[in-house]
Amino acid sequence: MAVSSEKIIMPDIGSQNWLHARFIRFAWSAGWFAILMGVTVGIGWMGDIESLKRVLPGFVSMNPMTAICTLLSGISLVLHCLPETRPAPRNFVARWIGALVAIIGLLILCRYVFGWSFKLDQVLFAEQLHGDLPDVPNRMAPNTAMAFVLLGSGLFLCDWTTRSGIRPAEHLGVGCWLLSLVALAGYLYQVQWLYGITRHVPMAIHTAVTLHLLSLGLIFVRPRVGVMTIIAGDSPGSVLARRLFPMMLFVFIILGCVQIFGQRFKLHSADAGVALFTVAAIATAGGLILWCARFLHQADLARQVLEKERERFFTLSRDMLAIAGTDGLFKRVNPSFCRVLGFSAEELTSRPFIDFVHPDDVAATMQEVERLNFGLPSVHFENRYRSADGSWKWLSWSTEPPEEEWLYAVARDVTERKQSEAAITRLNEDLMQQTVRLEMVNDELEAFSYSVSHDLRAPLRGISGFAQALEEHSAEALDETGRSYLLRIRNAAARMGELIDDLLKLSKLTRTPMKSETVDLSEIAESLVAGYRVDEPHRAVKTEISAGIRVLGDPALLRVLMDNLLGNAWKFTSKNPNARIEVSSTLGKRGELICHVRDNGVGYDPRYAHKLFGAFQRLHSQTEFPGTGIGLATVQRIVSRHGGEVWTEGAINRGATFSFMLGTRSTDEKQDHSAR
Repeated sequence: MAVSSEKIIMPDIGSQNWLHARFIRFAWSAGWFAILMGVTVGIGWMGDIESLKRVLPGFVSMNPMTAICTLLSGISLVLHCLPETRPAPRNFVARWIGALVAIIGLLILCRYVFGWSFKLDQVLFAEQLHGDLPDVPNRMAPNTAMAFVLLGSGLFLCDWTTRSGIRPAEHLGVGCWLLSLVALAGYLYQVQWLYGITRHVPMAIHTAVTLHLLSLGLIFVRPRVGVMTIIAGDSPGSVLARRLFPMMLFVFIILGCVQIFGQRFKLHSADAGVALFTVAAIATAGGLILWCARFLHQADLARQVLEKERERFFTLSRDMLAIAGTDGLFKRVNPSFCRVLGFSAEELTSRPFIDFVHPDDVAATMQEVERLNFGLPSVHFENRYRSADGSWKWLSWSTEPPEEEWLYAVARDVTERKQSEAAITRLNEDLMQQTVRLEMVNDELEAFSYSVSHDLRAPLRGISGFAQALEEHSAEALDETGRSYLLRIRNAAARMGELIDDLLKLSKLTRTPMKSETVDLSEIAESLVAGYRVDEPHRAVKTEISAGIRVLGDPALLRVLMDNLLGNAWKFTSKNPNARIEVSSTLGKRGELICHVRDNGVGYDPRYAHKLFGAFQRLHSQTEFPGTGIGLATVQRIVSRHGGEVWTEGAINRGATFSFMLGTRSTDEKQDHSAR
């Protein structure tokens, strides 16, 4: 026999709890112990090494076929210990190795019972087997063969569980464990008939130890099913079983040793030994009972404390907590549940909960219950429940699938949120209607703008043209008054055209899409002033324009803004021989950039400052300062589109200052301004 050099891989038990992991680790170790024992005995037979075939001189050696069955059982148990993520063939191999062990044990057992002539357990090392024992050839013991039948059958049925939750492999493992325990007790008490049947080869001591460990491994390898769910559980009974059974086994074995060796060395008679054993057993059992009672009492006190804590949380919780059964009735509700709905706990638990659900929500509620029955959790399911005053409360539920016919649910009253959502929905609908109306108004304004730009221009051109034609045709027939009237008609038509142009420009400001980029207002101001000087070279206006005034905004709109502000300053300083215009910027209290356009022109009466930014609002006559009154309205609209504000300061004959602040500005501009 040869041992594989492949690295041993421990089963993946990280996803199991620590107690289950210990049981599986024990089964894993028992399997490898059996493999090592089978290989060691096989080497002993191949090399005729007595110390490997038997534990001590004078003891029975392990039969080679017993060593093979031990090796196969260990391999099967180790394969059963591998995690479920391993390939499926490992389960198939483990089962059929176990079946092979059971068949070998059954054939050898039938030879004893029916006297069959074939010698399966003497095929290997036949000559050594005949000389191994003084009276009979070395064979597999009958109780060993029976143990392998039970053990192999258990390994074959390791993963089979009946509908009632019974795992037959556990019962087969217990049978094998009892056989090995009897043999070990025989060796311990030196009673040969316990480990050997009359006129047959007895079970070897190392065979009994290995079978004992393998049978326990077979029982422990599946801690989540069968009786092991009780032993490996977290309940007080499970803890008690794990503590009590090993202690009881150890104590009674010690008592048996005391009784047998007392009789053997004639320390007391047989009757006295039985009496002493009985008294000791009663005292031991009584002590164990008291110890168990104390443990259960402490566990019950701890349970009562936990129940009081849970009850306190259940009572004080502001959430609505409920326990329902699969029969559709609330079994228990907390005070918050009663407070929100206004019903008493008796009223809520005496009727099916579906009776409290709004008729329009019954179908959805029943569908959600079906989802829970299929094992799907319910999170944030909402329905309406009737309250005691007849109103309906919106509840938001979080529920896990039923456990042991109980349904645990948490609900919150979301009626106010639902009402807010309904109000927001209505507001959105109103806003949509307002948007539709605004779109209609915009369409009408565009139609009006089209009419103004086309339909009104034609009559104006006709008026201006015919007035000019009349003046040219009848110039000699008209006196000075008539020519003055014609000039007034032409000027009025021209002014009307200017008003139409400015009105169209103002309306386009709200429809033109904006783009945002860094704009240098200082450069714009310099270029505009240069244009004014070309148009009016006779004027000597002193200008002071700060350098590097940069803002974020639409370049085209900001040029229109500066054109209107600087154009006004240029116009209203025309009567001042020492005209001066200044463009500068300052930082506000919150670090925002404020731009200023100052002049020393005619100024205005501060009482009428509120009219300056209105369309067609003028504080000076047309003859004094020509214009349409649209410029400052255009400035205000541009600033508003940039998310800023504009204001002014001034006095009569003391000039005016127009200041504006935009919603955003570039970072480099802020740094440059701070440096200045």
